[in-house]
Amino acid sequence: MAARKKQTLRDFTREFPLQEDQDRFRGAMNADSDLVVAIVSAIEVEYLLEEAIILKLKRTDDGTLELLTRENGSLSSFFSKIGLAYALKIIDETRMEYINVVRRIRNAFAHSRKDMSFSNPLILGEIARLKLPSKKRSHLYRSIDIAKRLVTVKLPDEPALVGRAAYVILTLSLAAYFIRRRKRSSDAQFRRFRAALGAHTSAGASHI
Repeated sequence: MAARKKQTLRDFTREFPLQEDQDRFRGAMNADSDLVVAIVSAIEVEYLLEEAIILKLKRTDDGTLELLTRENGSLSSFFSKIGLAYALKIIDETRMEYINVVRRIRNAFAHSRKDMSFSNPLILGEIARLKLPSKKRSHLYRSIDIAKRLVTVKLPDEPALVGRAAYVILTLSLAAYFIRRRKRSSDAQFRRFRAALGAHTSAGASHI
């Protein structure tokens, strides 16, 4: 009998989250900290993006996923996942740019050594420059329109509030798109995805 592979920190972070984990994780989007909101919201989008990619793959065994997620693999970074999702026609050019804005804002908060806030004009500018989708009656159009309008509002007492709200609207609109795609996938595909990410591991496991 083969010895069971020792779990690594990376393995732990890739395990499928329980519902309670997902609820706690998404609740962090309402945090008062701009840093927490920026990173947690982006992680949710990245996770759902990876999920959508894996559901498209013909092979989802452990060896294949290990190959794709190792250093320099096709699923090793947020940037590479965005490009792969576009190549697989999971996202169009418009959504690709929206997700890249989320990635750039996430990176700014994660890597800046200066105090970063959603009141920063450069952060607000990223959202203000978003192009509206072509379908004016779509949920996405309304969401992006609201986000763009929000960043023009001035709140002297809480200058970061509107930028934070606009960013969350952007990330939630992208999350909703991937969740709708997931629902359209067959039950068999989704079970295959859950198994690939380790859904049947220990009951106390968390994706976070």
